[in-house]
Amino acid sequence: IPVPVGAFDAHWDAIGAGIAEGDVVNVIGTATCTMAIAKEATLVPGVCGVVDGSIHPALRGIEAGLSACGYLFESLAKRTGRSVRELTEGLHSYRAGQTGLLRLTWDNGDRTVLVNPNLGGVTLGWNLNSTAEDDLFSAIEGTAFHTRVILERMREHGVPIHRVIHGGGIPQKNDVLNRVYANMMNLPVLVPETPITSLGSAIFAFMACGEFASIEAAQHALCPKYRVVEPDPREVAVYERLYPLYKDLYFAMGVPDSSPRAMGKSSGATARVSTWGEVSRRTLIHVIPVRKCGPGQPTCARARVSTSAPRRARRTSRSGGTATSCANCSTATGFPNGIGRRHRLIRCSLLMVVWPTTAAKPRPA
Repeated sequence: IPVPVGAFDAHWDAIGAGIAEGDVVNVIGTATCTMAIAKEATLVPGVCGVVDGSIHPALRGIEAGLSACGYLFESLAKRTGRSVRELTEGLHSYRAGQTGLLRLTWDNGDRTVLVNPNLGGVTLGWNLNSTAEDDLFSAIEGTAFHTRVILERMREHGVPIHRVIHGGGIPQKNDVLNRVYANMMNLPVLVPETPITSLGSAIFAFMACGEFASIEAAQHALCPKYRVVEPDPREVAVYERLYPLYKDLYFAMGVPDSSPRAMGKSSGATARVSTWGEVSRRTLIHVIPVRKCGPGQPTCARARVSTSAPRRARRTSRSGGTATSCANCSTATGFPNGIGRRHRLIRCSLLMVVWPTTAAKPRPA
């Protein structure tokens, strides 16, 4: 007599969400479980589970995820004394990148692809006008950026991805999140019209009873229809400009032995890049690696920005003396003109980033 047995809840939620080869299912709740299935897939570096039959008995299951998602949103809301629902009500008019904040959502570590539970969250771009709503929207964008890193890693190792399905509780009640993910991935996001929790378990129970000839037949009969969230080309274009910057920071700041790198699209560390949103403003990002510039050269990590200088920044050591420039420093990490009171210094364990505190005037590309 066939006897159904237990399995990971998210894996069977993927079946209940209607997963097929070519789909990714994000079960988004307290954390996120990102799953796909494939006839053939190699081991994926940084992805915790690539196992035959783990999701669909006849296919190879691939599982990754985020260590915190809803838990992160709730923690941000609690600091304001409001609920996530209340904060989200103010986000429906928000557009891609408009907050000026770039968030690495490592508040509970990194499950995939760096697999480092010791990382902490990083947010760049704060200014005195940043709001709690900005904070939450940047967190949603940050989880979407991170999910895109995961999907890219899967594709690189043979996992086909053509559409995204959102399971779990949050997508049922947060259209802002679904919209951001669709625009970030440039793929339709399919949201089941009714909750799919435990539906996968029911499908396997029906299979054990012989009610359906195949899992696909059971899915066709039992899985709910989808509400489709299509990507907006204008929003997609913004995220296409921002994602390379996020990806560079993700690996530069998340890998302990990463090499110094210049951010932006020019050869130097000072690079004009499109900023967040459709407001058509420009900004400058300046990244100073926290390492010696070269053998026998001064340590540029000790340089800081004197915000008392209204027109030109002065590079000084922590003791107050002038820092000596080296060849690498002058071309890769030198401070340009114009850094003063409108800028401030943000530091992490690997990089120091000078970020403007107010909007810059529009400049031609």
